[in-house]
Amino acid sequence: MIGLQPDSTLRKINIISGTELEENKIVITEDLANKLALSIGDEVTLSTYLKNHTIAVSGICREPLLFRTCFAPLDTVQELLEIGDEANGIYLRVTPDKTMLIRKKLYQIPGIQRVDVKEESRTDWLNLIREFTVFSHVMWVMSMIIAFSIIFNTSTINVMERKYEHATLMILGTKPSKISRILLLETLIMALPAMILGIFLGYMTARYFLEVFTTTLAEQMIILELYIYPQSYTLTIISFLATIIIAHTIVSRQTRKINLGKIVKESAV
Repeated sequence: MIGLQPDSTLRKINIISGTELEENKIVITEDLANKLALSIGDEVTLSTYLKNHTIAVSGICREPLLFRTCFAPLDTVQELLEIGDEANGIYLRVTPDKTMLIRKKLYQIPGIQRVDVKEESRTDWLNLIREFTVFSHVMWVMSMIIAFSIIFNTSTINVMERKYEHATLMILGTKPSKISRILLLETLIMALPAMILGIFLGYMTARYFLEVFTTTLAEQMIILELYIYPQSYTLTIISFLATIIIAHTIVSRQTRKINLGKIVKESAV
């Protein structure tokens, strides 16, 4: 439980339902509301080291770093815990050039356990996201390379195993370019359903692993939500189709190199 002054400006609560801080009421996080199946107006029991307290829910908020937390006015928290006019944390607004000096002076105060700088935490998270973004781009490139290898090998085997059919069509007057278009159409017919299924399974797999990851980090109070931009789907589909066309263009050259005389002779034998 975190107690805040109702008129606080250094700590904003991202309310998604209900109202903000009210006396003798609490605001709970979205994750906690889902876990306990709570909604606005429900009453909950808070167990402290003194006794149990019944209190109503006035709002639900979305917190990325405090996902099993509740907020209440500072006076309400002090009353519940019977601690008087006390607090175990404080928010400070300082000028950037004085940050290190103020941190040093704060650590000189007896009882100070930790001093966090919001900008440093933000920078650390942005650096982590950038590293993860680079990793995801590398995995995306590797996926395209693997897709190209699979399509190239499959198309090559398809052309080699059907060279007699292709030779027969060419003898009957079919141009190699038309045979190439037929092969491309066959590849697209097989690739499009696989692509749709792959996008669905990829999303479900990513969502599952993200849930496992956040559950593992439950003690660190971190919650992450999966969101994939539509542009990412579009880019992946276009790149996959381009991979198919490139692989097909390379493989289709083998059709033009078919030796009709040799094929006819082998068929006759």
